[in-house]
Parts: sequence; structure tokens; C-alpha cells
Amino acid sequence: MRQDYDVFIGSITEDIHWQDEVYESSGKGIHWFSIDSLSGHLTLQRMIWAGKNPTYMVRDRSGDYLYVANELQEFEHEATGCVSSFRINQEEKMLELVNQKATEGTDPNYLSLDKAESHLYVTNFTSGSVAVFPIGRGGELGKMQQFIRHQGSGKNPIRQSSAHPHSLIMSPDGRFAVVPDLGTDQIVVYRLDDTDGGLGQGALQREQTDSGSGPRHGVFHPNGCFFYVTLELNSEVAAYEFDLKTGLLVWKQTISSSVADQAEMNTSADIAVRPDGKYLYVSNRGYGNIVVYRIDQEEGTLKFAGKAASGGEKPRSIAMTPDGRFLLAANQDNGIVTVFHVDEECGTLEQTEQVQVPSAAGIKIYQGGANA
Repeated sequence: MRQDYDVFIGSITEDIHWQDEVYESSGKGIHWFSIDSLSGHLTLQRMIWAGKNPTYMVRDRSGDYLYVANELQEFEHEATGCVSSFRINQEEKMLELVNQKATEGTDPNYLSLDKAESHLYVTNFTSGSVAVFPIGRGGELGKMQQFIRHQGSGKNPIRQSSAHPHSLIMSPDGRFAVVPDLGTDQIVVYRLDDTDGGLGQGALQREQTDSGSGPRHGVFHPNGCFFYVTLELNSEVAAYEFDLKTGLLVWKQTISSSVADQAEMNTSADIAVRPDGKYLYVSNRGYGNIVVYRIDQEEGTLKFAGKAASGGEKPRSIAMTPDGRFLLAANQDNGIVTVFHVDEECGTLEQTEQVQVPSAAGIKIYQGGANA
């Protein structure tokens, strides 16, 4: 049965300076596409200005509100980025600003909602912190409820001089938050407070990854029992068993996402799991490819199953349609978004089309909202 999914693609509208790197900007805001669930064809609905550097987004289940991370180092003359709340107008294909809040940290680059969708969680990458905001009626972001500063560093003097939490992933049952920290080589687990939605009084676990590996983005297997994380600086993926009762991670496997003798030329980036839990996908920005792994359904371990060129330069973000039929890759440097058909049996990728989105960053794909 054919249906259209909503595709939101953020972009870099203002140069981002970090350490020895400059992410150059040519973006215009958020591109709102629809994707045909049968053909994978993308149709542009509208390009929307959503403030500077709207690089990452998360939508509520109802489809009424979209929350946006504005990846900035200055907001309202303060050394901070911000988050923005938008009301989604499906009829006009517009985003209507509700409000904005400073994140009290620089370069916010990842957002998550709790299961009740009453709180928004933000990672401030450069300054090394996590912030929690309550969400009021009408999608309004309230006063910051909690602020946690990560401490530590890693062996890479350029990339790991301080803490850099890069993502925050909610466990499927909504009881735990998992935060890979690129700067400290740790995966930090928090238990959510049942009473106020905060991240508790401190970390439940600090799982140490290999020195200099740089954990970046993570994803849970649909069964909730396995967790996977990209190790950006080592060009690897780590697999963990996740205890649904205690929230603790137990390492199971680390597997390469690149050619071993060329690892220094590459940085792994985003990660996605097919909705049926059979295959895992990882983007490599140096090689410009996407690696496919078959998931052992009993053990949760990974086996290389193939790879595909991303169709552009530096695939920063990947996302799958809710039915698992298509995968999209946002190639940041040359602004190409590639659509791949996913083979149902072997999980491999076949390019079907490309569209231009200047300085493409994060991709999010959702079923049509309730107000569609």
C-alpha cells in the first residue's frame, strides 16, 4: 500500500569552526520532502528558514511539533547554541515557531524526547554538556530543568582535549538514556527520574571504549537487548548487550567499518538499524560509503554484508523509512542526498535517485502526522 512519509533535512547555514576543521555553509534551512513508500521518489514540499544551522531535529509522535537543534557557538550575544520548537502545519507545509531556548552550551547537535514526550534532551558537543528542557502545552519549551557537564579527555590531542557528548539515545522502554561521549571514550548511561523526567543524580554507568576510539552515534536493536555505537576516530562499530532491567551495557564485539590500513583517512558517522532488526548500516565520511552488517538475532553480533558508495562527499547522516524499504544519506560537503532501495533479503543498497540539499546535515523520516 502506497503512502508518503515526511522527510526533514537540516543544513549548515553558517560556517561551523571546530578545532582544526571548518564546516563550510551553503544551506538555506530545513528542506521538507515527502517520499513515496513504493518508489522512493522524493518531492520537495517546502524549504523553510528555521534559524541558523538547523542541523538536527526530532518530531513528536502526533506529528504536531518539530524540535530543532541550532548548532551555534553564539546565540543572543552569549556563548551558547539554542533549541527551537516549531508547530508543524501539514496543510501549508510550514513550520511555525513556538519558542527558542539557549542550551547553555555550544554546538548542540543531537536531540531526543522521553517516552511521554514531556521533556527534550540536548547534547552540547563542543562545550561538553547535556541539558534537559520540560515541554509545556502547545510544544513550548520551558526553563532548563537540568544541566550536566561531562568531564574528562582522551588521547587524541586535537579531537579529545575535553568531553564531547555526541548523541543521547533513549532505551526503547524509556527508562534509560545512553550518551556516547567522543571526547572521553565513554558511553554514559543515565536512569531517567520517574517523577520529573530528569537524568537522575549521576551516571548509572560509564562504559569505557578503546582509547582514542571516539564514540559518536548509537542505536538500539528493536528488541531493546542490543545497542550499537559508531567509534568515529577508529572507524569501528561496537556491539553491546543491554540489560533491560538494570540499564547496564556489556561489550560483545568491535568490528571495523573501514579498510584497516586506511583507517586514518576515514571517520565513521551515523548509524541506523532496519526496523525488522536484521541489518545495521553505518556511514563513513572519509570513504564516502555506507557499510551493511548482518545482525545475529540471538547474539546481537555483526557480520559484514556489503557496502555502497554514498553518492557524494562526507555522508554525515543516514535514515531509514519506517517500513525499511529505503535508506537516505545526506552528503554534507557536496550537498547531495541519495536515496537507496534496501534489498529485503540481503539488506544491500541500490541507489535510486538523488536530490540537491546544500550543506545537508541531519535527516529525519516520519509517518505523516495526525494533522495531515
